[in-house]
Amino acid sequence: MEGEEGEGLRLSKRFSSETSKSGEVDYKAKAGTAWSHSYLNQKPWHPLSYPNQRRKWIAEQTHANHLRRSEEVAREACL
Repeated sequence: MEGEEGEGLRLSKRFSSETSKSGEVDYKAKAGTAWSHSYLNQKPWHPLSYPNQRRKWIAEQTHANHLRRSEEVAREACL
């Protein structure tokens, strides 16, 4: 195990043995893609997804109505 090449940390860019001397990186061997924002927006926990924005708006409106009603009740109770 000791002294073997290729062991250790794996990098996202792969260096081939022929190109490592010239400093070139082999991008064709790299697998995977970057995450896009539209992918994250489809997650149920993401705050920018449409259903979550709708739920938040409804909750804000309900909270504002409760505050307004409680202020009205407090004003009427003082009279």
